[in-house]
Amino acid sequence: QTVQAINKLAKEEYRIFTRLFEQDKKFNSDLLAENLDYLKIQKNIFQLETEKEEAQIYLEKLNDGLNKIFIQYYSPLSEKVKNAFQRHIRDSDENRDLLFTLGREQKLINQQYSNLESLKNKLLHMPSHYELQDKIQDFKKKKIEVSRQIFEEYWVSKIKDLDLADENSISRYFDVSEKVNTWMENWDEKLGLLKDQEYELKKVLAFLPIWVVTNLSVKSSFPLLPGIFDILIIDEASQCDIASALPLMFRAKQVVVIGDPKQLRHISNIRDSDDKQLAVDNSCTELYVDYAYGKNSIYDLTERIVKSENIRPILLNQHYRSHKDIINFSNEYFYERKLNIMTDENNLVSEDEHPWGIIWNDVKGRTITKKSSYNAEECRETLKLLKSFSESKLKGVSFGVVTIFRAQSERILNMIKKAKSLDEMD
Repeated sequence: QTVQAINKLAKEEYRIFTRLFEQDKKFNSDLLAENLDYLKIQKNIFQLETEKEEAQIYLEKLNDGLNKIFIQYYSPLSEKVKNAFQRHIRDSDENRDLLFTLGREQKLINQQYSNLESLKNKLLHMPSHYELQDKIQDFKKKKIEVSRQIFEEYWVSKIKDLDLADENSISRYFDVSEKVNTWMENWDEKLGLLKDQEYELKKVLAFLPIWVVTNLSVKSSFPLLPGIFDILIIDEASQCDIASALPLMFRAKQVVVIGDPKQLRHISNIRDSDDKQLAVDNSCTELYVDYAYGKNSIYDLTERIVKSENIRPILLNQHYRSHKDIINFSNEYFYERKLNIMTDENNLVSEDEHPWGIIWNDVKGRTITKKSSYNAEECRETLKLLKSFSESKLKGVSFGVVTIFRAQSERILNMIKKAKSLDEMD
């Protein structure tokens, strides 16, 4: 920039001088001599030439320094990056601009490196990721334990503060409910028990407002009264038949239905032909499409009702349960890719510890059926697998064994209890 400025000044002064000389040829030399100081002009030009030479020497030194810096940055670069430089850098001006940019970037990098060093020192004095994960898990367990204690103590203290009359009502409610379910004698006397149950329930709900029951056990827990609960929540509604849900809905003022229509329906022992015949025999064939016992769940019925009111069911699209490689199949083929997969893979066993996927062990065994079924060969294979896991590098990992038969479950459990090598296994 200095050299450019000097050249510009010199050229401008020379241009003014020559123009003035050519235009004023008609004036005599005396007149020119009076108006122009030739010595001053020559002195100025000489001074500019000297400064130009000095600037040129400075510029050469600067270029040498810049070239050294350039080589320092350029040499370690990969061939791919060097080729990019060759393609895009054409002259020395671009090189200089690039070097100035590199210099600024280096300062920023140095500053960031210094910040990183400081952060690294802080991190070195902090617990590791694994220690923090363990602490989080411990806190979660403690939270559950404390929450249970608070919940229990709240209700226990609430019940302890009852007066004798309220305490008597709770005791009588459970007593009368048990008698209602076992009473097989005179119906009129049973009606009296039902009236007692209804009367005491209204008092009990003030102290025990939340109840969890199955569809079929509700009859042994509550009288058949309309709207005794503010809200009924039916979970796994796609696996719930309509008939057993109706008595629950009768007892509620509002109903929340939660289910997945893409999952299996409830198991029905009624054939489709019998279902149709029942509709004909009871003169309600117009209800067959929506209410057929074998084909429709309470979810199906509810979905049709809300859609007829032009209301779209709410999709709970956040999925936390499965690894993405498992749920992606269902997401693509059943859920129109609407699921947002939120599963934290950091909580899964890593592939380094144990390969992901399904492993199939084909056991040649024989099933023995008495009250329940079991297969001794499969039990032994299960125990063998557990022992191999206990001897592997899978540490801090829990294991689950699933079987559909009670006899099989009890047999495996007894074998595990007798195996001392599995004492420390979760």
